[in-house]
Amino acid sequence: MKKRKYLSVLVYVALLTISIVANIYPVLLDFGLTFIIPTIFLLIILSLYGFPVGLLSALITAGVGLYIDGSMIGAFLLITEVAAVGLLLKYRKWGVFQSALLYWLMIGMPIFIIYIYVFSGLDGWFAVLALVSKLLNNILCALVAEILLTYVPFKRWIQGSEKNTYSFHFLISHIVLLAIALPYSIFLIGDLHYTQNQIERSMSSQLQGRAKIITNELRDWDEYSILALRLQGVLQVAKVDSLIGAIDEQNMHVYVMDKDNRILYSNSPSTLESTVAKFSDEGHFTEIGKNSYQWMPEKPNGMDDVAIIGETSYLYTVEFKKNSMRILIEAPLRTMFEEEVKSFALEYANLLLFIVIGIGFTALLKAYIIRTFGKLSDTTTGLPKKLKESAHIKWPTTRMIEFNKLTDNFKETSFELTEMFGELQESRNRLHDMAYYDSLTGVKNRSYFMGILKDSVGFAEKGDPHTLLFMDLNGFKGINDTYGHDTGDAVLKQIAKRLTEACGKVGTLARLGGDEFVVLLPNSSRERAAEMAESIIKQVEQPIHYNDNLLQVGISIGISLYLHDSHSVDELMHHGDMAMYVSKAAEGRSRFTFYDTISQEGDENK
Repeated sequence: MKKRKYLSVLVYVALLTISIVANIYPVLLDFGLTFIIPTIFLLIILSLYGFPVGLLSALITAGVGLYIDGSMIGAFLLITEVAAVGLLLKYRKWGVFQSALLYWLMIGMPIFIIYIYVFSGLDGWFAVLALVSKLLNNILCALVAEILLTYVPFKRWIQGSEKNTYSFHFLISHIVLLAIALPYSIFLIGDLHYTQNQIERSMSSQLQGRAKIITNELRDWDEYSILALRLQGVLQVAKVDSLIGAIDEQNMHVYVMDKDNRILYSNSPSTLESTVAKFSDEGHFTEIGKNSYQWMPEKPNGMDDVAIIGETSYLYTVEFKKNSMRILIEAPLRTMFEEEVKSFALEYANLLLFIVIGIGFTALLKAYIIRTFGKLSDTTTGLPKKLKESAHIKWPTTRMIEFNKLTDNFKETSFELTEMFGELQESRNRLHDMAYYDSLTGVKNRSYFMGILKDSVGFAEKGDPHTLLFMDLNGFKGINDTYGHDTGDAVLKQIAKRLTEACGKVGTLARLGGDEFVVLLPNSSRERAAEMAESIIKQVEQPIHYNDNLLQVGISIGISLYLHDSHSVDELMHHGDMAMYVSKAAEGRSRFTFYDTISQEGDENK
């Protein structure tokens, strides 16, 4: 138990550590986009350790991220997502992916839309790209978390529970969504990276080309021309305007400065000093070619990564040694590559659309499969009972070959079960007959009769007594010795049949053994017992035809009455036996005797 507890703590610490690190160091994509994955591990913690631990872990992860220059909006969305998913898991019993999807559609995206258009400064297709990438990021994280929870045995590791179980529609949903999202995401990332590289090469070439136009003219300027340009000389300004006219049409910003970094010329509304300060004091430079750089600003504390997408620029700088002039050309990403960003935004949106279509498709597939298998499930529910009761079973059929094969297997199994049940019932009947019925005559045996007798006398009332007729055949031994046991058995069967007819449904007939039989008459009067005895004698004394032989036996009957002359089962049997022997010893072949007449005669003799 302690080992399992330590393992549980170790798994939790590992998941929390990974979520914190993943939040601090997101996966960097091109165009300033990031793929943030701490949600995966926080949702796993939430599912394994419960709502309080999951929410606390989200607070820790977000808090550490904010402390190390994290995103305020990112931290807020992270905490609210874990809280919302935790509540849905606890009270609605929804899946992780379904709960996260509902959160982002109902809460997360409306909040993020407000942030993008009000606080981030993004607009146009840059804003759309930021929105769809954020939604896609978190939906994919939720999907990965659910897949890991479903197929990785976390609970067995930390709780010692049995293997993970999952429904068929979960498996189908995961396969379909992965088949859509995984290859498309790989394609998007590859296309994004390829386009970024192409843009960098193209931009480096464009910047060098534009700079070459200017440098070919300005590299040979003398100090007089430079001074005239600084003083806004008409001729010099016009010449530079004509040189960079094409560049200005490309939305590039050109700065011409002297050796002291004083502005000689600029077509940008911002001052050179602010631009140079911005590029010098903050941000990240990535060399993309000779004298060409990509610049991305530092992320302001508490702001989201998407806020810096629109501030990215491409730079080209060249310095003339002859006259100490320097040229800086800036190409803002926002204005230069609107079409490329639009293309990526649409591709991200397409992936989201495909995921939605995949969800709808799996929902339809789930409904079809559940309906189809539901019919089979309804048919096979309680199948053993239906087979025992010989109920009519209508087997469902579809156009699916595999389903029909499964149905055929059930049919075959049902047929075999029916045969097994039949054989089992026959065996049970045989065992029942062996336990409670005489194997020769088919009437109840001694063991079964004694149980019935005990139960019957236990409920006897003081009104009409229970009557026992104890019977023994007369002349049977002679038939058995003369004609053999087969003939004797045939006689016993015939006598048992006649006794059964005589008793009808009123009495309970049993064979005690040999040629001894008993009949129990519940709540029977003395007169009714005498009538039954006379009927039995009449039936038994009729001749029996067997193998061309005419056979005849008699019967001696002793009658005892419970609560009249007997007060226990043993007394009832014993007194009936005694009365039967009195009948057998008296003159005449067949007669019946009441036990109380024997006791009265004994009292008189005394």
